[in-house]
Amino acid sequence: MFSGPLDFLTPAVVAGGFTILGWALSEWSRWRKMSFEWKLARYERLMERLSAFYEGVAATRNGGAATDLRDEFLAEYRRAWLYSPDDVVRAGNTFLRAVSTSERVDAAERRRAALGFVTALRWDLFRLGPFRRTRLTGDDFEFWSPTGDQPSPVG
Repeated sequence: MFSGPLDFLTPAVVAGGFTILGWALSEWSRWRKMSFEWKLARYERLMERLSAFYEGVAATRNGGAATDLRDEFLAEYRRAWLYSPDDVVRAGNTFLRAVSTSERVDAAERRRAALGFVTALRWDLFRLGPFRRTRLTGDDFEFWSPTGDQPSPVG
């Protein structure tokens, strides 16, 4: 079966190669799962604080002011700058410019900016998550308040 002095190593090298390949695939899968879970937690915090920018909604928690939620949103957004892809960061910048009190942007533009940001978050999660596709767009996201009103993002 073996024709040369080192031919007995061939099965060992092949087995070692498959072992290394299996380990690498396992680590890659583990990293993807951890990355998804980490981003999901961060993006959930951003979405929870997004209501601080809704018009006509008392965006408070534990008796705090809407400004507190906005500060929390901005802190979370600064963290997202470190780990989010470019399209999420750019959509976030567009949203923050639209709701900024120093810029005069009409309600339709603020809404488009908010929807663009929410969509960018969703698409980033779907790239890593168990489901690889989404047909939802920003137009499918609706702004609702606890009272049942449909407020719009405001600066």
